[in-house]
Amino acid sequence: DVCSSDHSMYQVRNSFQVQLGRRDEVVGLMKEMGAQAAKELGIPPTRILTGSIGPSDSTIVAEFEVKTLAEHEAMMAKFNEWPGMATYGEKLFSLVVPGTNRWEIYRVQ
Repeated sequence: DVCSSDHSMYQVRNSFQVQLGRRDEVVGLMKEMGAQAAKELGIPPTRILTGSIGPSDSTIVAEFEVKTLAEHEAMMAKFNEWPGMATYGEKLFSLVVPGTNRWEIYRVQ
């Protein structure tokens, strides 16, 4: 059965708006942070999308896949305790428009 929990995958998306004109700066920081986190923590690669047609061009979506929701929770706990979060997080968070952050998790069928 394709829908059984043994075969499930989850697509995790975090979307947010950044300050006007700062999109490329944020994307660069996110790519740098992602590469460092992958190297130091073994976190899976994150795909970064930006608004083009429909969403504002200051919209950024970061998405990745996990096998289980527990894997996502463990990965986020490890990521939030990572010293690199202090290095990148403060700068990134200062560029995000407050109140625009949205997490979504989809089951891949």
